[in-house]
Parts: sequence; C-alpha cells; structure tokens
Amino acid sequence: MDNEPNHVESTMQRLADVHADFHRSGTRLHRLLVGVTGILARPFVLICIGLAIAVWIFVNNVGARWRWDLGDPPPFAKLQAVASVAALVTTLLILVAQRREDELARRRSQLTLQIATQSEAMIAKVIGLIEEQRAQNPLLSNRTDREAEQMARPSDPKQMLDQIIDSHRDAENRNAD
Repeated sequence: MDNEPNHVESTMQRLADVHADFHRSGTRLHRLLVGVTGILARPFVLICIGLAIAVWIFVNNVGARWRWDLGDPPPFAKLQAVASVAALVTTLLILVAQRREDELARRRSQLTLQIATQSEAMIAKVIGLIEEQRAQNPLLSNRTDREAEQMARPSDPKQMLDQIIDSHRDAENRNAD
C-alpha cells in the first residue's frame, strides 16, 4: 500500500504549514498578546469578571451600611476607574490581535486570487488545446466555436476589476436616484 499522502491531504498539509509559519513569524510579545486575548475571549473569564464586580459592589454596599471604610462607596468610583482601564487594555489587545488576523486574511485572499488566476489560465490553455485538437481531427467537423475561442483567452484581472468597479458605481448611482 502506498504511504504517500494523496494530493488533497498534501495540499491541506501545505496550507496548515503556511498558517503555522505565519503564527510562528510573530514576535514573542505579539504571540503573548494574542494568547492573552485568546484567554480573555473565553466565557469563563466573562463570568469571573461579572462575579468579581458583583462581589465588589456587594462588599462595598454592606461595608457602607456597617460603617466600614472599604475605600469605594457607591457610586463606586474606583470600580469605574478599574473597569475603564481594563476596557482600554482589552480594546488594545483586540486591536493588536485583529491587526495580525487581518494580515493573515490578506495573505489568504492574495493566495486565493493567485490560485484562481493560475487555474483560470490553465483552463483557458486546456480549452485552447482541445479546440486545436478538434480543428486538426479529421473525424470531427471543423466549425468555429466563438464561446470556446473566448474561453480559451485568459481574463485580464485589471479589466475585470475595472468592470466590477464600474458596475458598483452604476448601482450606487441608481440607488442615489
């Protein structure tokens, strides 16, 4: 039995390697920040924070009734300050992680575009070869197939993008009217 992975498994492994290489390419600080963000994004952390806030409010309310000076009577200015700082830090952590993920998404979309463009060129070549073979085969009638001729020509990505932009602009203009 052949021990070589089939082409699908091989392709999936190469894609996994691309992702692993990307994640390894981050600095230690970046990996740490992404890891902290991953921990903070867990439901358990949300529950713990909610419980800590409830305990803080409860203890300070009870302490105020018993005339204990716990340092943060209602309206809980210190709790608000801690929450504000925590919100700022969390926001920055999310931005750092999102920026890194956006870079990975950009690379993925570029890879997808390159694969699609290469595939389209290969398909155009195959159609051209089939048409050439059909034209040279004496058993087949030699006719002109305009659709096959068009499909045998690779697309121009810039022209296609310009058409997409124009169609979006036209749709926006129709919606503005």
